[in-house]
Amino acid sequence: MSEIVYATVIADGIGFLLMTMVYFNTTQNRKNMLFADQFYFGLVRLIAFLCIVDLTTYLVDGATFTGAREVGIATNSLLIILTAWFAYRWTIYADYRTHKSMRRIQMMHGLMEIPFWFASLLVGFNLFNPVIFEINENNVYERGVIFYVIWVIDFFYLFFSVVTNYVDMKKSSNYQFFSLSIVFFTTGIAFIVQFFMYGVSLIYVSFAIAFVEIYFDLQNETSYIDPLSKVFNRQYLGNYLSDACYISSGANKVIGLKNKHSKENMIFACLLLDVDHFKQINDNYGHLTGDKAIADIGRILLECAPKDGICGRYGGDEFVMALFVKDVSELDKMKERIQKKCQELNDSGENSFKLEVSIGSAVFRKEDDTVESLFCRLDEAMYEVKKNNRKKYEEKV
Repeated sequence: MSEIVYATVIADGIGFLLMTMVYFNTTQNRKNMLFADQFYFGLVRLIAFLCIVDLTTYLVDGATFTGAREVGIATNSLLIILTAWFAYRWTIYADYRTHKSMRRIQMMHGLMEIPFWFASLLVGFNLFNPVIFEINENNVYERGVIFYVIWVIDFFYLFFSVVTNYVDMKKSSNYQFFSLSIVFFTTGIAFIVQFFMYGVSLIYVSFAIAFVEIYFDLQNETSYIDPLSKVFNRQYLGNYLSDACYISSGANKVIGLKNKHSKENMIFACLLLDVDHFKQINDNYGHLTGDKAIADIGRILLECAPKDGICGRYGGDEFVMALFVKDVSELDKMKERIQKKCQELNDSGENSFKLEVSIGSAVFRKEDDTVESLFCRLDEAMYEVKKNNRKKYEEKV
């Protein structure tokens, strides 16, 4: 067995093992999986199968047993078709993960299939006129004159999935752990290397590595993102606040740590936001409408939050924005911005209810503050605002 085959056994074996571990690591009932999860694990199974087919093409390359040439033609043809199918399905999956829109997928489904069917037709043509590849008289695989067309099709899908979704992900106010570019860059490098260095099998193990990263992203998203508001959940918020307070106190300097949250001459502060009359929204319009109010608040906070700040759902209809400011006056500006966004939503007539909020703020005191004492003051500040808002509401009524 040649060194190339040994390397392929290792590479495809690792890819197959990784996909098998991911597939059997989930404890979720597969019959009750959501669409995106079913799609993901379908791609995982496909990658595992591609690793087997790819390895088979190398094992039969140059083999002398009866039927080796036919097996070589069949496995290489199947590999080309399934790789194009994987690239197409990945494009659909990436779009759904970004936009969460079945209607969008239905609209793009037919058009995006065209390159795949073109590749399949070329493979069919190749059976009679070897233009993509051929198996010579020694049963050895040789590239044909237009083999690069198939690579262009596969690379087009990967490139398209990044270009069309990356900008939208940047515009999206949701926190997303989804590493859209990981498949493109990981497999893109593998494609380029294998294009110029035939005999090196890297593509399918690169698929597997990328999908392991996506699996971790999915776990992080499930663990840290509130599914309704799309902001961080209380678990992540608590961990972030502990770290931010610890570093803002200057303790990290004592033990020589550096952290992205550490800001020279900046003040760590929090806003606590509570939806006014939220119970009435639920009672008068139903809990689905109440959920819409929570989702709207999450979206507004994410639109307003600075790059070095985070938003989290503290519980029920209470939200926290944690941020670093140069001056405490920036907190009032942030409150005004949030209130303005709420008013713009109300003026749009999108909802049957008025979305109004009470916002309190508190600044971390470096000398003796803790997360608990910070939140105590934050809670008091918010309820003072809420009490004043309630008085104004009662006076209007």
